[in-house]
Amino acid sequence: MESTKIREKITVFVMSGILLATVLISCLFLTGNGSKSGRTAVIISDGKVLGRYDLDLMEGENRMIIKSEYSGGCNEVLISAEGVCVTGSDCMGKDCIKTGTISHYGETTACLPNRLIITITSGDNSSGYDAETY
Repeated sequence: MESTKIREKITVFVMSGILLATVLISCLFLTGNGSKSGRTAVIISDGKVLGRYDLDLMEGENRMIIKSEYSGGCNEVLISAEGVCVTGSDCMGKDCIKTGTISHYGETTACLPNRLIITITSGDNSSGYDAETY
């Protein structure tokens, strides 16, 4: 009778340990990459990719003026290791400036009147599928 209770306690202890180890390993795999690793800023104007910038390798700041072929409008974009932001625009609402800095995978900012889209993607995602694809 006593040995059965001891075996039950050992079984519960071992199963709890296995469950805990599984949860910890799962957490490591889910958070191992972090939200900022492999970040690439993709700048698209008038449907054309103007450039891809690896934010993890950026040193200093890079400012660019992007002129829209569609509207003739201009946007000033600041790219740095911290992220990408539109610092100037001649559009009416200036929503692109109000968005602020984008720096995490999946974030996007856009200036619709000037047809400018900037998005943060994963630099090593060659298949096009990711955790956000359903």
